[in-house]
Amino acid sequence: LSHDKYQIEMMTNLDKLPQTGAMIVASWPKASQGSGFPARVFAIIPDGS
Repeated sequence: LSHDKYQIEMMTNLDKLPQTGAMIVASWPKASQGSGFPARVFAIIPDGS
């Protein structure tokens, strides 16, 4: 966290996304301490994909 870089692990169903065109959005609570915290991740898929 001190380098402003995050790693998201254990995401599922990525194989169901199109190879191009999808946008992945990730949000999480502001971390003040600790080495991990929950994240909410979802994909926005354009029409016709």
